[in-house]
Amino acid sequence: MNLMTFSTFLFISTIGLVFTSKFFTVKNQIPLKGYVKTVSMFFIVNVVNNQALNYHVPVPLHIIFRSVCTSKLHSFNSELFNFRHFVSLPFFLIMGGDIVSASTKLSASAPYALLPWFPSLWVDLFASCVLQ
Repeated sequence: MNLMTFSTFLFISTIGLVFTSKFFTVKNQIPLKGYVKTVSMFFIVNVVNNQALNYHVPVPLHIIFRSVCTSKLHSFNSELFNFRHFVSLPFFLIMGGDIVSASTKLSASAPYALLPWFPSLWVDLFASCVLQ
């Protein structure tokens, strides 16, 4: 789950870099220091959501708590939503070992039918990022 969350954050950050900040040519409306509390909370909420599944919290209960706890975080404008993912990326260094381990497992998966040289689980991860 940490690899999936990191990949999603990276994907959204890349989209924000291209379309929202136009490769840092659009000036931020919110100073960087204004993001600290929001970024920290956003990162913690997403990581705790991943950990809830490790403790076998029933998915319906997990969804209810997640929607109640994150509804305020998602009320920010698109600049903050994209820039929040980008600023959160360094926090994933804490889980670097787990992310590398999961990446190794994905790389060892069976080849994708349409791209026989490409591991199928990487295709699934990419599809998950796009569809989210």
